[in-house]
Amino acid sequence: MSGQVGAVVALDPRDGAVRVLVSQPAFDPDLFAGHLEPARWRELTSDSLTPLLDRALQALYPPGSTIKPLFATGALRDGVRTLDDTVYCTGAVNIYGHPYRCWQAGGHGRMALEQAIEQSCDTYFYYVARDAGIDRLASWARTFGLGTPAGIELGGENPGLVPDDAWSRKARGQPWYGGETISVGIGQGPILVTPLQLAVAYAALVNGGNLVQPHLVPGKGGAPRPTGLPPEALAHVRRGMERVVVGDRGTARRLGSLPVRFAGKTGTSQVMRKKEGVKWYELPWEQRHHALFVGYAPPSDPQLLVCVVVEHGGDAASVAAPIAARIFQRAFGPKVEDGQVTAAVPPIWQNTSLPPPPAPNGQIGTPGEVEPAAAAPEPANPSNRAAVRPVSQPGPPLQAPPTRQ
Repeated sequence: MSGQVGAVVALDPRDGAVRVLVSQPAFDPDLFAGHLEPARWRELTSDSLTPLLDRALQALYPPGSTIKPLFATGALRDGVRTLDDTVYCTGAVNIYGHPYRCWQAGGHGRMALEQAIEQSCDTYFYYVARDAGIDRLASWARTFGLGTPAGIELGGENPGLVPDDAWSRKARGQPWYGGETISVGIGQGPILVTPLQLAVAYAALVNGGNLVQPHLVPGKGGAPRPTGLPPEALAHVRRGMERVVVGDRGTARRLGSLPVRFAGKTGTSQVMRKKEGVKWYELPWEQRHHALFVGYAPPSDPQLLVCVVVEHGGDAASVAAPIAARIFQRAFGPKVEDGQVTAAVPPIWQNTSLPPPPAPNGQIGTPGEVEPAAAAPEPANPSNRAAVRPVSQPGPPLQAPPTRQ
């Protein structure tokens, strides 16, 4: 994460024991051990990259496509979808009289649930959201602990936001509109999570359906709480996440040949709508999508779960996922030096014909053609357009961040 802006959370999905908790950019805590010069304090508090913000448990991000496995589990549990249900993705669909585009131009073709997770098909989840409705989507999200603090023994944890009709009437003074539901179905709109919350939610996906309490001090986590999610639904969703890495069309398939096996889900959350045909790496840093990846290893017996969020990282598969891959390599691979660990997971651009983009923020990845953020769907009520725009906290800086050692 050197030179990046974002957070990494790694925990044991079996009991919630935290193994990694990183927020970038950071600051030297020894500054506060003695007298802190006013000029240094002003420097910290005026920094547009807000180093005093603990992004792992305080910053809010739209989850993007990382929400899809959670909603897929809920859809199977409640009968909104079965394994036999399919959708034909042409790359665009019309719902509530408005067009919604899938990220894959030309579409994915016939999609069932596991394939839709593997290829991150937006069209499949547009229809899931339409058929479920916002209140049911909110219920599924809360089942996985979203919308409430995860309970780590650190102060200032942000509860996030899981929107529904009651929230809209109270917070905005207006009812929820159906077009917003389609946005939430792919992790955009007013749904907001912290990296820590996302890690806890995925722990329940892979540990048999139990919510763990993340903790730093051994023995302080408490007993995992059952969610009642059916094992069959969890098993199918996990197979979809395995295909994300090892499947022929998985969004993180470029990492499938690494010696350490892992599974997970990529996600990109849109910061602002970009013009058609513009590549993410052609945008100024502050206009690029956030890149997310949540993964776990080993796939057959998850012992470590890693959530990576890179603000304005652009592409999840080539920026966020390799960071998680290096952690898995460090945890489960041969005991080698740091430089060898890095070499084991090279920058993705070395395996493509694309040139590496300008990287003023020191990003380790590069442009991929795998799962860019889908265009944020237009709301059914045009007057409510601002409500479905993704929001991150803190706001983007005014200029690209300097490389930080």
